[in-house]
Amino acid sequence: MSEETNIETTETATEATTGEERKSRELLNELKQAKSKLAEFERQQEEREVAESKKKGDYEALLQKEKDKAAKLVKEREDALNQSNARINQLLTDNTIKGIITAHEVQPALAKALTALLKSEMTIGDEGAMFGDKSPEDFAKEFFATEEGQAFLKPDLKSGGGSTGNTTNAPATPDYWDFTAYADMKKTDPVLAAAYAKKHNQAF
Repeated sequence: MSEETNIETTETATEATTGEERKSRELLNELKQAKSKLAEFERQQEEREVAESKKKGDYEALLQKEKDKAAKLVKEREDALNQSNARINQLLTDNTIKGIITAHEVQPALAKALTALLKSEMTIGDEGAMFGDKSPEDFAKEFFATEEGQAFLKPDLKSGGGSTGNTTNAPATPDYWDFTAYADMKKTDPVLAAAYAKKHNQAF
């Protein structure tokens, strides 16, 4: 998948998420209004029952009808809000996982297993997608530096491994991008340098 395609995919997912968040806010406002209306009807009903507890008439019937209508509206808005929130959570989850897998060039055959693992570690809250107290970026950086995480990477991106020309025991590349290290590496081992640049999404 090209960088342009990745950008378009991310933008599309971001636009979808933004649209769902906007819809969720609108539904939440409607829900607040509906609940306020229901509370007002309940207050009126209580006052009416106290003042005319012994009377029955059209007013009570009309008030009960409006109260039932408001309660139904609240339920509909609550259901719509829950569906919208579920959709937002799903979009955030999918977009976050896709971003991690794409950025670190995971082996396609292991993408499904990694997706399941990431979902089990991820939570969605007010701050968005989180892994414990870590952002997706910080979590991914730590995870792919471990032996477990590196097992998911393409062979030429694993620290100390992959195709390295005539080097049988290639040194581990840094876990961060360093142009000076890349330049020195390119002089001694162009293949390893290329893998290092690819690992950190640098095009040379």
